[in-house]
Amino acid sequence: MSLLHGWIRPLTAGASNLANHVKPRIGSIDLSILKPESGNSSTDICITVFLRGKKHSIVTRRAEYRNLMALLYDKLYIDGFGECKGTGRCGTCHIHIINDTNDPLQRVGNEATTLAKMDSASPNSRLACQMMIDKSLDGLQIEVISN
Repeated sequence: MSLLHGWIRPLTAGASNLANHVKPRIGSIDLSILKPESGNSSTDICITVFLRGKKHSIVTRRAEYRNLMALLYDKLYIDGFGECKGTGRCGTCHIHIINDTNDPLQRVGNEATTLAKMDSASPNSRLACQMMIDKSLDGLQIEVISN
C-alpha cells in the first residue's frame, strides 16, 4: 500500500499545474491550431492571379506550399498545369509577372533554358514551379499563360 501511495502523491500534486498545459482536443485533433494567433496577418502572403480573364486573390503563408505551382494547382485546379511536377522542364506552369515586387524575375535552375524554348516567353516570364513561397511574393500579380 505504501508503494501505491508513493505513486499517487506525485501525480496528484502536479495535477493543478498539468491543467494549465493541456490543449483543447476533439479526439486526436489539437483545437489550439485552429485558433488564429495574434498578429498572424503580418505573415500572410497575398497573390493576385489572372486566369482565363478572371481575377483570383489567394492568401497563403510561407512554406504552406513547396512552390507557387503547387499553390496555384491546389487553389485553382488548372488542368495540365505543372506536368513535370516542379523540375522546370515542361513549361506548363508558365506565368507572366504583372508587377515587380522584390525582384521575383530572377530565374533559377532549368527555368532559363525551358523559357528560351517557348514562343510565349517574355522578359517577365517565370515558371511557377521555380518560385518558392516566401514574403517576397506578397502583393505579386501574375497571369497564368495557357498553352
